[in-house]
Order: sequence, then C-alpha cells, then structure tokens
Amino acid sequence: MTTQASDAIAYLGETFQIAEAAGTGLFDPSTHGLRPVMSSTACYRGFVCRYAVEASRLTLDGLLANHSSDGPPVASRYASGPAINGIASKQTDPRSWERLFNSCYEGLALPLQFTGAMLVGKDYSPSVPVRMGYTPAWKYLQVYELAFVSGTLTAVRDISEIMASVRDKLAASMDAN
Repeated sequence: MTTQASDAIAYLGETFQIAEAAGTGLFDPSTHGLRPVMSSTACYRGFVCRYAVEASRLTLDGLLANHSSDGPPVASRYASGPAINGIASKQTDPRSWERLFNSCYEGLALPLQFTGAMLVGKDYSPSVPVRMGYTPAWKYLQVYELAFVSGTLTAVRDISEIMASVRDKLAASMDAN
C-alpha cells in the first residue's frame, strides 16, 4: 500500500496531520450524499478532510473528494459533489495534487459531534522510514493527543517526548539488525 494522504486539522494557529483517531462522529461522506471512490493509490478512501478547532469546537473546514454520482468506477473526472452545509463543490486546481479529486469544498464550518481522541502531529522526522499506509504519530516531532466530547475539545496532552522515545527505540532496533 502506498503512503496515504492524511486528514489535517488547524489547531493553535498551525496545521497538523491527523495520525490516528478513535471514536465516533467524525465526517462521514455518505451522510452528505457523497459517494467517494479511490482517487489514486495514495487515497484509497477517495476523500481527505481538513478539520479545525476554534473556540474549543471541532468543525469540518474543507474537503477534497473524488465523488462518483454513478458509483465506481468514476463516470466523469469532473463530477460535482452535492452541496454540504450550503457550500457547493468546485472543481479542483488541475495543476496541484488536488487534481486527484473532482470536488473541492472550502469554508464549510460544519460542526461535528466527535467524541473520542485523535493524535495530531507536525514536523515530520526523517528517521526510521515508513513508506506504506498512514503516517504513524511517532514520525512527527510535535505530537498532541486531543480529546473531544460531542465536538468540544476537553483535554490536550503533549506527547512529543513519548513519540521521540518510540522513534529512538525503533531506530535502535533497526540498527541492531
């Protein structure tokens, strides 16, 4: 499996990648009339979310989707997804990596009722290579665990040092082999 495009989240005025999320209530494309299909080997699920935390509330701020109105395979690379939260989709920029998707949503401000936790990271560490699946939290130099109840941020824990320890142990085990 190719390294997968990960969801992102705006938090503390910066953009973090979501390395892992467990719980219920994150964005589900099917509840909004989207039928995403694989856009490339780098995005098997056919969509990528951009979340935001503002005033302790979790929202879906942006979305890239490879929507198929006819189901797989995609009948038209230029199909438009349905409006979400009153926002119409637009065609993606054919000169950017977003060209892998046919529907782009910006400024959604869609409130979510997520209850659970997510590990978010930034500043990718080049040590210990990972080339498949989603990038694990230990690959980032700055990592937070964010806990939510019904879409409200209830706890934040900086786990950067724990992830550094995991990286160090993995690097040492690779050096020993």
